[in-house]
Amino acid sequence: MTAPLLQILVISDTICAYWLTSNISYEFKPNYSFIAIIIMSLVVVVFIENAGGYEMLKEYEVPETLQRLFQIDEQLKTKYGESFEFLGASLCFEEEGYDCTPDEAIVFLWTGADGDHFAFLTDGVTVDSLEDAPILFIQPMDFDDPYKPVARNLKEFLALYVQLKELYLFEWLPSYKTEEEFVQHYKDNFEDGILENEEEQKSVISAIEQHIQLPEIVGVFAYIQELKELFQQRLQDLQEKYVLD
Repeated sequence: MTAPLLQILVISDTICAYWLTSNISYEFKPNYSFIAIIIMSLVVVVFIENAGGYEMLKEYEVPETLQRLFQIDEQLKTKYGESFEFLGASLCFEEEGYDCTPDEAIVFLWTGADGDHFAFLTDGVTVDSLEDAPILFIQPMDFDDPYKPVARNLKEFLALYVQLKELYLFEWLPSYKTEEEFVQHYKDNFEDGILENEEEQKSVISAIEQHIQLPEIVGVFAYIQELKELFQQRLQDLQEKYVLD
């Protein structure tokens, strides 16, 4: 239960108890009852706004696309069991990360390996909505190069995932010099594993495409090259601020 909700419940309970036990004449007691009803109504509003247990972070609400991912995750868990992990990773909405996680980042996906996580990069409060926030892949154990640009926003990240079918390709994409290198590395290192999990991947991708309208991205390699140019100065700033020599 969130702190504001708990405070409202305590206040409401105190008022109701006072109304029931006080010696105030009966004609005045309905006023206290009315106040208690108002406060309990506020409790309901706060509860609805915090449905799912996620509060606002850094003045940002959980974006609609991430909310839908949480819903898809629950549906898949119901179908496949509690051990099912959406996208092969764990969804979240939190500020906690590692020392190299930027202060202005909000984490939404943990891979479960070496502290690797995907995050919204808010640039302070210059991003109006997390729906529009760029996505960063952060690898704390890659001491020299922990930041990989992933996508301009969450929907484009999902559109790329639908094509690639493997989260850890985002670790390698910025390093490819040519599209041929990208295609060959994909075949040599990822293709077999993707085929082994093909049925599960189909379930995930089908659920995403059914519930979220994704943009069309033609040419993954070209997309990432353009993204690297857009991120270049920002990544350099992050390296200087958070990465120790």
